[in-house]
Amino acid sequence: MTESKPTPTMKWLAGAAAAIWLVAIGWQQASDLRVPLILQSHYIDRQMERCTGNVALRYECRSAVRIYTQRHAFGHWVGKLSLVFLPPLAIAFVYRRVARRIWDRAEAARKMGYAQRKQAQRLAQAVAG
Repeated sequence: MTESKPTPTMKWLAGAAAAIWLVAIGWQQASDLRVPLILQSHYIDRQMERCTGNVALRYECRSAVRIYTQRHAFGHWVGKLSLVFLPPLAIAFVYRRVARRIWDRAEAARKMGYAQRKQAQRLAQAVAG
């Protein structure tokens, strides 16, 4: 049983699947740019109005609200970008692993065939000589 190198078809299929994913999901994520409620300015303003006490307490409260909303915004956008880019990266990783395994098996089979041919040549020389 001999195995060959990974075919260009495999490479094109993996690339096409990744490109289709990037275009389709990227377009869907780009068209859905609604801002979550927690990041909308009127919500943030209402949260900041709830800050009471002296100046230092209000300052700490407002800082906490800003930090919380910034962290939430970061998580929101990381989630969107991950949804777009991680599956194509996974496709590329799986393709490379499968292609490497096929290539290694083909190389081992080629080397084994070379060793068997050399052994047959030595045997033929020993019989002839």
